[in-house]
Amino acid sequence: MIESKNDFLKSYRDYCETALLSFKGGPDFIDRFLLQHARETPLHYTKRREFSFYLNYVEKIVNVLSGFIIRGVSRSFGKIPVEVSNLYTEAIDFYSPLDSFIQDKIADHLLTGNAFALVDSIIGSGARAFVHSVNYTNIVDFSLENGAISSITVSVAPGKVLEITPALYRYLNDEGERTGPDKKNALGLVPFVAINKKIDAPAAFFRDAISTNKAIFNHFNNINQQLFDSGFGILAVPGVGSDKPIDPTTLSFVEFNPMFPDMLPRYIMPDLSHLEFYASYIDRIIDKMLSSLNIYRSEDKATSGLSKSYDYSMMSSTLSKLSLTMQKFEVNMWSMLSKFDSRLKPEEIAIQYPREFDISTLKEDLDNVLTLMSLQISNTFDKALKKRIVSKQIDDAVLKKEIEAEIEADTGPAPDLIVPGQNDNPNP
Repeated sequence: MIESKNDFLKSYRDYCETALLSFKGGPDFIDRFLLQHARETPLHYTKRREFSFYLNYVEKIVNVLSGFIIRGVSRSFGKIPVEVSNLYTEAIDFYSPLDSFIQDKIADHLLTGNAFALVDSIIGSGARAFVHSVNYTNIVDFSLENGAISSITVSVAPGKVLEITPALYRYLNDEGERTGPDKKNALGLVPFVAINKKIDAPAAFFRDAISTNKAIFNHFNNINQQLFDSGFGILAVPGVGSDKPIDPTTLSFVEFNPMFPDMLPRYIMPDLSHLEFYASYIDRIIDKMLSSLNIYRSEDKATSGLSKSYDYSMMSSTLSKLSLTMQKFEVNMWSMLSKFDSRLKPEEIAIQYPREFDISTLKEDLDNVLTLMSLQISNTFDKALKKRIVSKQIDDAVLKKEIEAEIEADTGPAPDLIVPGQNDNPNP
């Protein structure tokens, strides 16, 4: 990609790539953010990376919040023909339904502090228009004049950059060289829609949570590795005079001096007692990440009603502001689309995003998601840790089996989730 000359875009790009990749997840996230331990060999790190996993809290929370808003959106198109409005609501960018596109833009806004759409038409004025989804990682450069975007340069394909001014469209390659003749901009304006036209002043809702999320990911996989290693104990055997054949291709073993006849062959395993503390520490970090998003899990029933009410009002305010922001963004997008497609009449399009929210329903949605993720990892970790300790400390096979059955049957209490809007403890 062509190197940006804008200092803000250069400095903000790393955060945006991290935030968007945290939302996307998958192997790309693992390959980029799994840290190599200071004493870890490259080979061990490569093998560890192969079975590392990512619990995507970011995606789950963003999808709950964005879906919560989308469910309350209503639109009417007045005298605009249904077949015209359906073109856009069913495939705003030729592929995605409008609600899906807006939900993606809500995610962009939550993760990076802004959201963008580049509007265009294949044929020109009077033809079907469409939008390109653009985020901060696509923007190469921009300029502002009198509070408006006077030029924008975006990456539109590998090795292809588009520069737009009120006068022209210009395609460039990665070296900044023109790849063809300039095209006249018949609109006389830059068809770029932004939540905040002051592109260099974002305030990302997930800003602090993104860095915490990386720490949680690495801590999870540290425990995962230690549990994995503990499953392959090292066999200690007499090193001199032993007539028992040992196949070193299937067993890791060390030899010890056989001068002590009472010392029998045994497995040496790493101490795992500290992992219970480690798991609880991770859970506290998760709480910190959620609280940075005004989401609170708590098992403390003595929390004052006053403090809970304050937390509720914070989330309610956040959702209301986000909803109003996205309504303005969509209105501006329709206005820009109408400049290409004359069949669209902005005055006929009525859009209403929700202003009030049933926070108890939001609490339930978030609670379901977070509890499911907690069951996937916390209880799994707890059970694995306890079983490892039992296998190391208990020699009686019958007792060991009985304890392991109890561990497997114990699901443990799920923590309460506190989100703004539902004061379930009115009496401090």
